[in-house]
Amino acid sequence: MSNDFIYEFRNECKKNREYLGYSFYDVSVSLIDVSEADYENFENGKCMLSKENIERLARVLCVKRPISFDINDYIDTDGLSKEEIKDLSNIIFELEGDNNA
Repeated sequence: MSNDFIYEFRNECKKNREYLGYSFYDVSVSLIDVSEADYENFENGKCMLSKENIERLARVLCVKRPISFDINDYIDTDGLSKEEIKDLSNIIFELEGDNNA
């Protein structure tokens, strides 16, 4: 693996762990033979995890974040209330689905 990929993967792990509200311990218990300190060292770039633990980590910290969707880019919202715009945004997001994921 390239150093850039590893750096980016570690950053994503950290961001997703924090986004989910997990502690180092919470993540470490889902991995094989990895202590809380070992996982913290991994995020800090001081050690590497096994291939199997990297695969587990990707599953544990896989996050689909909400997509910021601006309905004004697609339809004219002049004269609509904020609630109406929000409802239309939700409907369009549901219709659009995961095609862009």
